[in-house]
Amino acid sequence: MSAVNAGSQYFPGPKQDMDVVRCDGCSNQVDIYCRSCDAKFCGECAGKHLTSYLSKVHDIVPYAERYVKPIAPRCTCQEKMECIMFCQMCNCPICGKCLLGPHQQHAVSDLSEICESQRQIIQKETCYLESSFRETLTKLMCELQEKKNKVPQQYDPLLKKIQHHGKKWHEVVDCVISRHIDDVDKIKQRHLSSIDDTIVTLKGLLVRTENVLTDNLRILKNNKAEEILKYERGLGEFKKIPEYTEFEIPQFTLRPVKVEDIFTKFGFLTPEPKNQDRNVFVPAEVKQTFETIKSGFPSDNLVACVSKEEVWITGKDKIMKRFDSQNTLLETVDTLTGNWPCDVCLTKHGDLLYSDWNDRSVNLVNGGKIKRIVALDGWKPSGICPSCVGELLVCMQSHNEHESKVVRFSKSVVIQEIQYDSNGKPLYSSGGYTMFIAENRNLDVCVSDFRARQVIVVSKWGKLRFKYDGKISSERAFSPYATDTDKMSRIFIVDSGSRCIHVIDADGHFLAFIPACGNIEPLGLSMKDGVMFVGSGNSDIVNCMKYNNYI
Repeated sequence: MSAVNAGSQYFPGPKQDMDVVRCDGCSNQVDIYCRSCDAKFCGECAGKHLTSYLSKVHDIVPYAERYVKPIAPRCTCQEKMECIMFCQMCNCPICGKCLLGPHQQHAVSDLSEICESQRQIIQKETCYLESSFRETLTKLMCELQEKKNKVPQQYDPLLKKIQHHGKKWHEVVDCVISRHIDDVDKIKQRHLSSIDDTIVTLKGLLVRTENVLTDNLRILKNNKAEEILKYERGLGEFKKIPEYTEFEIPQFTLRPVKVEDIFTKFGFLTPEPKNQDRNVFVPAEVKQTFETIKSGFPSDNLVACVSKEEVWITGKDKIMKRFDSQNTLLETVDTLTGNWPCDVCLTKHGDLLYSDWNDRSVNLVNGGKIKRIVALDGWKPSGICPSCVGELLVCMQSHNEHESKVVRFSKSVVIQEIQYDSNGKPLYSSGGYTMFIAENRNLDVCVSDFRARQVIVVSKWGKLRFKYDGKISSERAFSPYATDTDKMSRIFIVDSGSRCIHVIDADGHFLAFIPACGNIEPLGLSMKDGVMFVGSGNSDIVNCMKYNNYI
């Protein structure tokens, strides 16, 4: 193999090498290449270059052989020495002098062989990036660009359908308004006609009254016996004023306009679900891998996920602990009152929140300091969760434990209470059991009600959407505890009775089961970025596992 071909297999020269390459010092054709200075010269200019920089060591090679072997670096210990070997122990190139000195007992390799090996790796990876990966990326980008260009057209029929339906609604509303206006106009006309008829009657009676008065005054003025004797008494029609039918202005009774009612009656979007053939999970077919954290709490392990690698854990203890997934304890915080937390969650800023049943409060942990942010009067909090817009949702029961409700707070101010359905019946059970709560991306409020053995889901406005009773799972009674949701608005529910986690969609349709893993009775649940932390109710175990492969 020629020197030129040998060099080209390692580092194909740029395109201009196919043409005549000119000297850096003049316009003549290049003959010589100085690897030390990365400069190319003709024979005449090469001599000038060497004599101009006598203090520097020049590595001169024929221009065609400039890539045959790598340009060796200068030794860090011996500045004028060129490195020829590579010290494997120190992971650095060395010169011959260093080989006999500080690196004498070290394992070394020929520098050119190491470079050759690395060149082959670079060459292979470069070929992959150029021929395969870049082509795939380019093709995918083109396909996505084509899809992007088609998206507006694909949505046009949907938007036109909604707009057309909206026009029909406007027509119906306009028709209803027109009918009401017509009815009012008819009543008004009857009212005016009644007044006009009465006025006509009164005018006629007034004319007759004037005539009678004129005659009577004439008789009295003339005082003739003949006319006086002929007078006949006749005040019959003048003794009673004609009756007038009073009309009351009709009142219009307004019905309140509720946005949720409009949404319900107007219509709704139903995206086509994908991968429906994977709706049912079969535990025997999947080998689940998970990591275990030993919390030190013998039971009732509740969890609040900080990230894929960290989690807050609480139990029947005044201490709250933060662990990483490798079972390393990172931080501990004592509750403000010494009571154990009823539930825990994280704010959107990453601060820890916990509810205190006995203290009737919700508290914020920030930088190791605790601040009471909600103090309840006559009610005791249990499940808590932040809303998508930074509000706080709290499940609570009355002091006598006869009533339950969900309250939405904004900066400690109550802005909504959810307690009854449209028929005035309680949505949630009572009796002192902890209820857990989560909010969907579609702003539905999902409450896990253990005593009712149901998960009750209501809209943002508190209207009941559905109830999930878990009867599809097994013969065991559905025992729902902690619940959480993901970015697809799927709802995950811990079922302690069946020792698994139910997955349902945003409309309450069953999707899958996920085993709790290990010999634990699951209780707590918190998820983030495809990682799920499951706390045990009967041991000090918290499992950390991925869940995306299940659904």
